[in-house]
Parts: sequence; C-alpha cells; structure tokens
Amino acid sequence: MTKIDTAKILSFDLTATRDVVARNWWIIPLTMLIGSGLMFWQESDLRTTPSYFTLTRTYEPLDETSALSIVGIDTDSISPSPSESNQLIILQSDGIKNQVLGTISSSVNVKVERTDKYFAIDTKTDDNGANQFSFRPSLSASYVFSCVEKSESNCDLALDSYLGALIKIRSDSTKEGLRNSIQLVDSLLQSSDKLSELTKEKLLVQKIALQKSVELASGSLSLILESKYLGGNEISNVDTSTYIFGLLIGLIIGILILLQLIVSDEKIRSAKKLIDLVGDENFLGEISKQAKPSSVQHLASAIRGANTGGFSKLRLVPVGDYNSNIELESQLGEILSVKVLLTESIENFDANALFPDSGILYILVVRKNSAKIADLRSTWAIIDRSGNQILGTVLVS
Repeated sequence: MTKIDTAKILSFDLTATRDVVARNWWIIPLTMLIGSGLMFWQESDLRTTPSYFTLTRTYEPLDETSALSIVGIDTDSISPSPSESNQLIILQSDGIKNQVLGTISSSVNVKVERTDKYFAIDTKTDDNGANQFSFRPSLSASYVFSCVEKSESNCDLALDSYLGALIKIRSDSTKEGLRNSIQLVDSLLQSSDKLSELTKEKLLVQKIALQKSVELASGSLSLILESKYLGGNEISNVDTSTYIFGLLIGLIIGILILLQLIVSDEKIRSAKKLIDLVGDENFLGEISKQAKPSSVQHLASAIRGANTGGFSKLRLVPVGDYNSNIELESQLGEILSVKVLLTESIENFDANALFPDSGILYILVVRKNSAKIADLRSTWAIIDRSGNQILGTVLVS
C-alpha cells in the first residue's frame, strides 16, 4: 500500500509557481492602483498649487550728479546719453532679452517700467515783497521690475539679470553725459583770454569734479520694495512621494497575495508535483490529451514494466476534469492486449464496482491544472482500501 506524501505538498515547484503567477499577474497592478488611489484620498497634507507666480521689485536710482552742485554745477544741465527713456528702450530690445533670458530654462515674462519724477511748487516772498516760485522733487523716479511664471523658480534670476543690464546701461549713459560736460568746460577754458581768473579757477574745479564723477559713476539702483503673488485657478495635488509610497504598498500587498495563492494552490500543475505526492515508482508518465503514438508506446511500456503479474483489464480512473479519449484507450488496449475501461469519477463508484478483482489494474488519470491534491488523495485511498491494486498515475495535459 502506497500513501501519498503530504509532507511534500509545500515543496517548491517552479512550474507551478510560474503557472499561478501567469494566471494571476493582474493582482499586482490592481493592488498598486488601489494603493495610489487610497493615498490620494487619504493624504492629510493635500494642498493647492497656484497656476502662476508674480514677483515685483521696485528700485530707486541713485542721483550720481547731485553732489556736483557743491562746486556750482547745475545738475539739471547734465543729461545722460542716451536719455532715461531711451535706456528703457535699449533694455527691452531683443538683443538684451536674448542675452538675459538665454540661460533660463523655463518660460518667464519680464516687464520693466519707469515712473516719472514728480515736482512740487514752493513759493516764498523776498525782501522786496515779490513772490518767488521754485520747484522741488516730491517723488523721485523709480524702476518697477515684474516677472510672471508658472512656478517660483526662475523669476529671481531673471530680475537680477535685467537689473544688472540696466545698471550697466545707466552707468555708461551717466558717464557719457559727464564727458559731454567736460568737453564743454574744456572748450570754455580754451577761450581763456575772454575769461577772468576767478572764472577759470571755478571752471577748473568743476572739471576736476566732473572727472571724479566719471570715475565714481556706477549706475546703482536701490531696492525699496519687493512683493510676491501667487494667483490663478488653484490646482489640488499630492506629493509625488505619496504616490510612490502608495504604489510600493500596493506592490508589497500584491506580492503577498500571489505568495499566498502559490502556497495555498491545491491543484497539480506539473509532473514534479505529482511525483512528490505519489513517488517516482508510482508515476507512469505524462501525455497530452492528443496523445502521440510514441507517447502511448512509452506509457504502455511503463505499465508493462510496473506490473509483475498478469492482468486482463486496465481501468482508468479520472482525477479532475477529464473527458474520455477513445483513441488513447484503444491504442493502450491494442498494445497491451487487454481491455481498457475508462470509468467515471470515484464519487460514482458503488460497492460492487469496487469489488476486488485481481485481474483488474487501476491507473489514476490525473488532469493537469485541474486535479486537486485532496481529490487525488481521496481517490487513491478509496481504491486502495477496497483491496484493488493501483498500478500508478498518469499526468494528462
């Protein structure tokens, strides 16, 4: 009497594992999708991201010629070249734009504006009772830089680059205006015969002051205001790391489910599995349902070799879903010169059908991927305990 070795049921079978994974691979992407979905709905730090970002900076230019009034120079007579209006035109030209924005990867929109200088009127009465009017600046001119982009990443760099370009343009323009004034003073000094000594000395002092101003001119601007604004339609989102975490959790759960399916798989999916259960001596071979003549010959040889006594009938008992294969049965009967009987499943056997008969040998026909270990164990036990002889098992795919 041979018993099925249940201790080997949990043995590793690569073929069975591959088959289970091939049939249930969809579990892993499904659990990963569910994991990422749960992370989205349950994420506690769900936030909103504005659709655009605006950075605005206001700069006040340094009046680098105001100190010349100390030596009696009317600073209003010193005009930068090019003028401040034309400086803006140069700053917003395509050449400067390509130079400034060429190193910035994302798309930004930069705008530079200049506010006008405002004056207030002062009135006073002199000693003779006459009214005198004078103008004084009430609000200095300023430059407003504004930058718009989708996210706060490159506006700082863009505005700094534009500021550097404007400082250079202003510095060059101021120096050029001062040089023009120096040329005027030089032309006056060349007419020295028409000037008094006091006037000459004054012009020389003014020339020195102008030359020093050329050296010191820097075109500097002072930051007086900065503002940031996040606006537009807000978009809800979740951190990418949260999605990755959800996918990993789903992957782990999916793998655990597959492992559980592999471990708990009760079906016989390979010859190795069947040999582990019944032993090599009780395994007669494996044939396909459309059996080739050579396969049938090999099976017949195994049956003849496994039986040491005589027999007149061969009864095939199916385990799992198995339909009768008349061609296989007839070929076996012809080769072995015996009558081959294909019975129904063991559940339909009665006591008379199981009555011991030494002339009948039983072969269990195990259907691959259909027969369960429990069914094989039950069928084997019923036939064996009834006193009938089980010759072995055949795996049919």
